[in-house]
Amino acid sequence: MERFRREIDVIDDKIADLFTKRLDLARQIGKEKQKQAKNINDTNREEAIVAKLAKAFPEDKDSLSRLYQSIFAISKELQRDLTGPCDYEDYLLKSLTNTDFPSTVKAKVGVQGSEGSYGYLAAKEIFANPSINYYESFEDIFASVNKGECEFGVLPIENSIYGEVNEVYDLLDKNNSYIVADFKLEINHYLLGKESSKISDIKEVISHYQALGQCRDYLSKLPNIKITSSQNTALAAKYLAHSERDDLATISSKECADLYGLKILDENIQNNEINYTRFIVIKKDMEVYKDARIISIILELANKPGALFDLIGKFAALGLNLIRIESRPIAGSKFDFRFYLNFEGTIKDQKTRKLLSELNNSNEYFAFLGNYVEV
Repeated sequence: MERFRREIDVIDDKIADLFTKRLDLARQIGKEKQKQAKNINDTNREEAIVAKLAKAFPEDKDSLSRLYQSIFAISKELQRDLTGPCDYEDYLLKSLTNTDFPSTVKAKVGVQGSEGSYGYLAAKEIFANPSINYYESFEDIFASVNKGECEFGVLPIENSIYGEVNEVYDLLDKNNSYIVADFKLEINHYLLGKESSKISDIKEVISHYQALGQCRDYLSKLPNIKITSSQNTALAAKYLAHSERDDLATISSKECADLYGLKILDENIQNNEINYTRFIVIKKDMEVYKDARIISIILELANKPGALFDLIGKFAALGLNLIRIESRPIAGSKFDFRFYLNFEGTIKDQKTRKLLSELNNSNEYFAFLGNYVEV
């Protein structure tokens, strides 16, 4: 084994020497591209190199393809540094502010449901003195923000137990609002009923589908229970409060019990004690506050082998930490997808701006959703 390792050490020295020479040539090419105002991406050239290697080394073609995708990403990162600022970078820079997120300012905020909903609770935690407007749907919140009825909208986007709120992801793609902050709210679900209700008498439970999913294990232990989905946990509690049925229960917050005069039949009924929902705060105009450290984007990749690997390589080459990658089907297409990416970064960083500019120019579809703070 030691003999093999010594041979590998010799080869590694040669690889390192040749690789640094290749990087130097990549810099020289980058300077020429800058003079000629050429795009640093040359996919035809990259594909030709990979095809040549596959033909010369057929047994190792897959490994060589992965290696060279990384080499291409590193080379383009060096070339990216040589280019001057572009219009898209200027567009991003215009959104920078030198102010903190306005959590202490009296703001008009849109949430779904009614008083006592988890969106309501999140808004009360995010803003010190919010004036809250209630809407029936998430789409209505986006519309209110775009029309200027509300300065901010607060919407759930993912839960630690039950996953993504797909409707909100799709609405982010369709609307021109931007994420300016996000907040993680600890969720404790309560089974609520009428004052005369007993758990043994319950025949139907109503709540939002996310809450029902988060309490699936508990509900499965209740015999012969009908499960009914509602628009919102607080609206379900409000409906129950006006009902005369003592065999009907809802899964809602503890605050709903106090607000609507309901009885707590059971508490902390979620599948896992650790249960958080991440809420985003949207705004009509793109603003990047001080200490913003998360960036969200949407893009559509070419439908070809290695496209996603190449994308991830761009982030790896810059040392940017990808937090989340989600794929969502494109409406009206045959299994084509758009990717939602969250990563740690700030547009104050020139390399990050250049990467975003490259993604904007080189993909079939690209949308910048925001660079935002965690509050």
